[in-house]
Amino acid sequence: MKITPLALAITLICVLAVLAGTTAPAVASDAGGIVGGIFGALIGTVREGEARNDWQKVNREVKTCLSKRINVSIGQLVQKAIDPTDPRLRPYMQACEQQVAEANAQLQQERRIAGLRREQEEAAKEAAAVRNAHARAQKVARHRELIAKYGAKIASDIEARRVRIGMTKEATIAAIGKPNSREVVPPSNELWSYGTKRIAFTNGKVTYVGN
Repeated sequence: MKITPLALAITLICVLAVLAGTTAPAVASDAGGIVGGIFGALIGTVREGEARNDWQKVNREVKTCLSKRINVSIGQLVQKAIDPTDPRLRPYMQACEQQVAEANAQLQQERRIAGLRREQEEAAKEAAAVRNAHARAQKVARHRELIAKYGAKIASDIEARRVRIGMTKEATIAAIGKPNSREVVPPSNELWSYGTKRIAFTNGKVTYVGN
């Protein structure tokens, strides 16, 4: 069976009371003083332990805030057997609880925002990866199509946006697009203009490229 300080005090009081009743008055008086001192010390120890237990249940941030506001450590409050419900601490406790609650709410909000930002970044990366994969697939498909239609050499020129002698009109358009203007020179010549660049065709094939 666990013997608490209070139970020990009560037992000691009973013993000393018996002694006080069976000894001389002076001895009885001394015994009473001793009883009072011991009892007071034990009660103080009990209250201090209760205060310590109560403070252990309080949020750590709240305790830190309180200590800063009143410039007294929690340990000092425990030594004075002052618990969190002490009326003298109420306004400070309420202010600190509100401060900590607001700080925690702000922290949660920041975490939510950070989480959403990460999700958006991941979604953007995934979308970019899909677009890149699609673009690569289109490039490969076009490369194969150009090779099948014009051969490997002309296909390479078209992909590099180069116009060479001997290319057809269709291959030229595939390489650099349609001209800004066309001038037909009978019977079978044409002059295409791309800004300052001129391309001449004879019988449908490039015979001149220059400015």
